[in-house]
Amino acid sequence: MIKINVGAGSLALALNNPQKNTETIKACLAQLSSKGGQLALFPAMSLCGASLGDMANKDLLIRKSGEALDYLTKKTGNLDILYAVGLPIKVGDKALPVQAVVYRGSVLAMAYKQEETCEKRDDK
Repeated sequence: MIKINVGAGSLALALNNPQKNTETIKACLAQLSSKGGQLALFPAMSLCGASLGDMANKDLLIRKSGEALDYLTKKTGNLDILYAVGLPIKVGDKALPVQAVVYRGSVLAMAYKQEETCEKRDDK
């Protein structure tokens, strides 16, 4: 039998502030790691905020979210935690909300729902 330590928590995320959200997530991962956690799942669009609607199409926010993912990946590379964090990416002319799956300093995958784009998000 394989044992995996999973942590759960609630984060205070800031809309349109990938830098602040990255620091919040990094602190959460450090705390989880210190308690033996191995898996963490963060909300959709957690790097930039989940209620941005059309704001997610803004090129600056997409770029800043990508930079935040790069920073977070590098700063958490020493932690033995598999985690998924949400952000918008640009594919062609569409902004897609994805979950980046990260482990030991590498983005292993990016996943999204095929029918969902940032333009049509309805978080109700």
